[in-house]
Amino acid sequence: MFVYLIIIILLVYYLSTFNESFIPYIFNQSESQDHHENQALCFPGDALVKLVDGRYVYMDQLKVGDQVYVVDSCNNVKSDTVSDFLHINYEDTAKYLEIRLVNNIILCASDEHLIWVVDKSKYLPLKLLKLGEKVNYYNGQEFEQVAVRDIRVVQKKGIFAPLTKEGSILVNSVHFSCFSHYGSFKYKNYHKNAKIATLPIRYGIMPRKYTGKGIHSYARNLMSLNH
Repeated sequence: MFVYLIIIILLVYYLSTFNESFIPYIFNQSESQDHHENQALCFPGDALVKLVDGRYVYMDQLKVGDQVYVVDSCNNVKSDTVSDFLHINYEDTAKYLEIRLVNNIILCASDEHLIWVVDKSKYLPLKLLKLGEKVNYYNGQEFEQVAVRDIRVVQKKGIFAPLTKEGSILVNSVHFSCFSHYGSFKYKNYHKNAKIATLPIRYGIMPRKYTGKGIHSYARNLMSLNH
């Protein structure tokens, strides 16, 4: 499996570099178009993120280089940097799942986006979250396991998929992955494998040429491998 992932990374890296260096028209075109049918969505523009300096910003105000809170593999909250975005769209509206917790915190993300489900001790797509199941809510000092009270479908403006080096992020103070499930890949270990596959852009190994419009070419190439 590890060798397979390395081959995928090298292939996607090559395709992205090739597109950027030798076919700029195709590269720019692919980033300027939003194909919502690909379900490469994440958070709406009004999702809230707390910065390490204490300020709260909406997702459509978040920038590369901002210091945010993330969750490491030992379930510890720490600071990290927004290294890139897999998807940016300020104008379009998209379908999201709105989750209300029993403490009245409201979450909103696309149905395939991965969230840490306490009851299952793993990341699962938001669409698999059930009423009564618990998620990790960070109160500023520690995690509280808070149950889901209501789930509904909404339309909201903006599409934003921030990427951190850790591969996780606190949005509305709740523990999310930076990744969405896509295609026929199995849910098991999906977050871990997505971290490996996106290593070149999470750590800046791949030169950052993303224009910040539409779906990142690297992410699009990953998605194309599962068509």
